Amino acid sequence: MPKLSAHLPSAAALALGLAAVAVIASACSGGDDSVTRSEMQAEVAAMQANMQNEVTALRSEMESQMAEIEPLMQDAMGDLMSGVGSEMLSQVAGLQAEMMSEAAGMAEMAGMQGEAPGVVEQVKGQVAAAIELYDDLGEAAFGEITSSGDYIDGELYVFVGAPDGVILAHAANPDLVGQDLYGLQDSTGAYIVRGILDAATPDGAWTTYRFTNPITGEEEPKHTWAVLNDGLVFGSGRYVNEAELAQAMVADAIERYREAGPAVFEEITAGGRYASGEIYVYVVGPDGSSLAHAANPDLVGQDLSDLQDSAGLFVTRGILDAATPDGAWTIYRFTNPATGREQPKHSWVVRHNGLVFGAGYYTDS
Repeated sequence: MPKLSAHLPSAAALALGLAAVAVIASACSGGDDSVTRSEMQAEVAAMQANMQNEVTALRSEMESQMAEIEPLMQDAMGDLMSGVGSEMLSQVAGLQAEMMSEAAGMAEMAGMQGEAPGVVEQVKGQVAAAIELYDDLGEAAFGEITSSGDYIDGELYVFVGAPDGVILAHAANPDLVGQDLYGLQDSTGAYIVRGILDAATPDGAWTTYRFTNPITGEEEPKHTWAVLNDGLVFGSGRYVNEAELAQAMVADAIERYREAGPAVFEEITAGGRYASGEIYVYVVGPDGSSLAHAANPDLVGQDLSDLQDSAGLFVTRGILDAATPDGAWTIYRFTNPATGREQPKHSWVVRHNGLVFGAGYYTDS
């Protein structure tokens, strides 16, 4: 870059020269010798003209150098502001993600129907206590679980089922004990006990369905922890709202993916515990391809990146853009398998291992 400092000595010298010329001119104006004054005045005029020419040339050179410097300075300032802007945008995006995550957490807590924050641990604790009792007492534990009152707390209660679907213990409804409920279905057509039996593992697993809440007397979505022990299934669960059910099903699918990898895609597509009426799990690849879909197996393998709803919104692109590792809600229109109509859908989408796992519920507006 040209340096202006290189010209400063010349400019200073030029200024001194002009001052000297002015002094000489003043001196000349005060003498008596007309010839000498005329000669000196001529010389001074010549010096002034030369210096004026140098000043003009120097000014022109400085203007030229400033013309060269100006765009360089603008570029430098542009780069600086761009860097600052990018950093600020990055910080804003980080704050937005943090706020969305906190808001999602607050929404989840608000939607838990007044339950204590440790309700999940309470559910698992009930099941663990029932299994410990069974390990100590054997089949005598079934009567204790059903009638003692120690294995029910409001809408949270323990039940035990045999592999053939017969209920062996039920802390909330003793009338169910001894009944074969293998073919029991909820209002959406999902097989309740069959689904619990299929989902249960020795380490425990979550499954979802709809069942009568003993507190409200209404059929509500239920998220159940089922543990396979000695060939029997010990379970307890909590009733949830539609949003919580979608979040729980996604969490369940991701946990299963951690265990089984891509093999879980077939399990999800088969439905089972990954579908509860109009709420179902789906998985999308980073390129917009459908990897699993519990409600419509025909979509699996298709490139849905250009899929649009009736409002012109790109459905899959919106899902991919919205998803975060902590989960986020996105809204679009999609066909409700329960009604066969396109309706607004609120989807909970979580990015995991480069994939997006989602589930949602439909509304009328």
